[in-house]
Amino acid sequence: MLDLSGFPISNVAHSADVGRWHSVATVGGYKQPLSSHSHLVTMYCRYLVASIDPKVSTEDLLLLLETAMWHDMPETKTGDMSTPLKRCIERDYPKGESPLDKLEMKLCPPYAQLKERIKGSYLEVILKLADIMDAIHFIERSGVGKAAGRISRERCVAFQSYVTLGHSKWPEYNWLGASVVLDDLLNGEPDTLDFEEMIKEVKLKE
Repeated sequence: MLDLSGFPISNVAHSADVGRWHSVATVGGYKQPLSSHSHLVTMYCRYLVASIDPKVSTEDLLLLLETAMWHDMPETKTGDMSTPLKRCIERDYPKGESPLDKLEMKLCPPYAQLKERIKGSYLEVILKLADIMDAIHFIERSGVGKAAGRISRERCVAFQSYVTLGHSKWPEYNWLGASVVLDDLLNGEPDTLDFEEMIKEVKLKE
């Protein structure tokens, strides 16, 4: 059972107030709420794992989805930290030893517990793919200027690198399915209700 005692529920609510993409120009100045990002990443994980590992165990599925829900909750205390800043700091430390990583673990014990459980597994790669998917989708819909195009291209390259990593380490899974899910996200259209047709059908039945 996940120990929630070290992270107030009020911080979870505060995730609706924390804006992402603060250093990137967006349409109308819109900044994606952290709560929206967390929800979408969790949902994308569900679609990805259904394609990559349709026989995923209930235990692994729960672990993946719960980690996705918590993966950025430390930012309710630090605010959104830009990717360039993270990379600049991470360059000076061995992999996994960035002080930012340690700070996140300290600030959000539930995430620390989950991250340790998922570490080194194929589920960790799926979470990375979902996180990148949300970045690509957001920046292609809401980003403006040259920076948006550059970010989109870089994130697409990162997505493919994680697909390649997953295939090389866990070839038993359908990693190509991740690209299909991403394509559906970027090019699909939401289903909508045709109210006129529905009314016609009701009248015909009367």
